[in-house]
Formats: sequence, structure tokens, C-alpha cells
Amino acid sequence: MDVLLTRLKLEEMSQKHHYHLPQLVSKEIKVLLALEDVAVYTQPVFEDPSNVTAIAGNNAKLQCKVHHLENYTVAWVNPRGTILTRGYLKITDDTRISTDRNVDEDWNIIIRNISFEDRGFYNCVINTAPFPSVNRVHLHVIVPPRIIGRVVHAPVVVREGETVTLVCNATGYPLPKIHWFRDRITNVTDLPGDTLVIRNITRHCAGEYQCRANNGLSREDTRVFKVEVHFAPEVSMLIPRLGITLGSETVLQCSCSSSPIGVCVWKKDGRDLRISGKYELNPYNEGHETITLGLTISHIQEEDLGRYECHAQNELGQDSGYTDLYARLRNYAFSYRIQTSGAAHPCSHCSSDPQTDHPRFWISPGADENTKEYL
Repeated sequence: MDVLLTRLKLEEMSQKHHYHLPQLVSKEIKVLLALEDVAVYTQPVFEDPSNVTAIAGNNAKLQCKVHHLENYTVAWVNPRGTILTRGYLKITDDTRISTDRNVDEDWNIIIRNISFEDRGFYNCVINTAPFPSVNRVHLHVIVPPRIIGRVVHAPVVVREGETVTLVCNATGYPLPKIHWFRDRITNVTDLPGDTLVIRNITRHCAGEYQCRANNGLSREDTRVFKVEVHFAPEVSMLIPRLGITLGSETVLQCSCSSSPIGVCVWKKDGRDLRISGKYELNPYNEGHETITLGLTISHIQEEDLGRYECHAQNELGQDSGYTDLYARLRNYAFSYRIQTSGAAHPCSHCSSDPQTDHPRFWISPGADENTKEYL
């Protein structure tokens, strides 16, 4: 009869206060009431409960401090209605759970290596009559972010002008927000999102893109995507036309940009120029997409004059640039003295037509008559 009254009181209290105890809790409380012959007059008193927030994988301590317990019994019931402890005894077979009593008033339990499934309201129950006293402790479990999916170490390879889509899914509680960074420094999106789309990509967009998942914890998860943008070669010439003096030495330079880098060579009259006593090739890496190729030509003769081609080629195409090498004409400078009225007077600067055989010359006073300087 007492058990029935207890159940009725519990149901009446549940309806009056708009909350419910799990059905199994009511069942176990009946067992407690039936097993104990409680005949005390001082009612136990709970200290105010303290809700607990813990990170998944850590330990959580749920506290229940009771004053004036006397002959009553304390039990812990989990959110699913399973009895964990009764008095000094551990009832559950969950090895992660243990009791923790520093002083007589403490009826605490410790849950080790908690998981997200452990979240919810835990009930510290005392078998008082006519209905039990309940202290509810809420366990809030936070799960660190974790990026899911297979890790791909190979780069994402696209051609210039195509669209790239990078996806980064993450789990955690609260639900993580994902931000995208380029080269791990620059935030490339104004708003968070699990998908990054780069349309009409150019070579300047190549590099590392990192997604970061964060849900407010100091711990965050990251993943890096390496994007390679392939494009056909482009050749640029340092000097498209160069005049030299026969018998001298000169250096021609060109810059070859492409991805993948492919080949970059100097040619003359359709043949590749190789390292020899006449030619020396000097490549310089200007980055993973650009090579500067120098061509040193020694003891230049008439047959070395003409057009030199810098040619680059990869799987996407080819390009060429040209430098014309020509002999620079010598200039002649001379001076002589002109006598007029017994005094020397300077003549003005005189210049001949470059298409004629007449040289350029400068007439200045005070010089020997037959002095000539070849430039």
C-alpha cells in the first residue's frame, strides 16, 4: 500500500510541476522504499546542485551533498533510468563509474572517459516518505570538432580557367563552424561554410588551402588541401634586340613560365644549342613555375649573328620568344684645326646620313689634325 501511495504521489508531483522522472526511476524508488524500514523524523537536505560541463574523453564528477541523511539511503540514477549506485554500493557494471566520498555528506560519483551519449540529467535520489527526494544534476558534454572523411595527400590538380570545389565536413558538439584559409594565414571567406568553390581559377590561386573546424573550444581540427593550377608555357624576353661588337662575349636571357614546368631551351636556325666552347647555358629557378635561362655566347663572329629563339613546351602547349643579335657599327670621331683670321674657331656638330658611307664625326678646336677615335 505504501509503495502504491508513493507511486501516486510521484505521478501527482510530476503533473503539478510539469516534469517527469523516468519510469524506471519510479520502479527503483519503490524497491528502495520496500527494502528500507525508515522511521526517522528529520528530513535530509540537499545542497544546491551543480550542473557539470565536460569535454568528451575527460572525466566528470557529479556531486550530491546531503545533510541529515540519518537512516535514509542515497541512490544515483542515470538519464536512461538505470541505477548506478545505492548507498555505498555500485550497482552498474559500467567500469567507468565509481563513487567518490571525501566526507560523510558527499555522495558523489565519477564518470571516466565520458562520451556524448552520457549527457543528460542524473538523479540523486533519497528514499524519503511519502515520496522520494530528488536532486537533479545536468551533465553537459562538449565534443571537440573532428574533420571526417578520407585524408587525401595528393594535390588537387586543375587547369587554368576551371572550377575547384573543396569540401570539409566536421562533427562535434556544438556543431563546429568551418573557416577557410589560404597558405594558413589569409581568411578567404567572409562567412563560415563546409564548401569552398573557386571559379575561373588562375595560376595566382595555386597554393595551400586550409579548413579549420572550431566550436568554441581551444582545440580545433584542421585539414590542408594543396591546389596546383596547370597552364601552357609563356616565354618573355629580357632584350628582344641586342647589338654587339664582333669578337666579344654576350649573354642572352629569357624567362619560361609554365605548370608543369616542362622544358625550356635556346635554339638557333631550328636546332637546340648545347653546352660547348661556344655556348654556355645557365638556368636559374625563380620559383616552382618559372625558370630564367641564360645563354652565354663567346667570341662572337659573323656566323653567330641572327635570331635566337627561346622555346618552352609542356603537355598543355608551347611558346617561343626571340632575340635578334646584330653587329654594332663602329663610329669614327676626329678633330682638326680650322684657321680663320689667324684664330681657331670651333665648328658645330656635324652628322651624316647613317645609310651612307660617311661616318659620324665631331669637330672640335685644339686637337691634332689627324686624330681619329674608333668607337
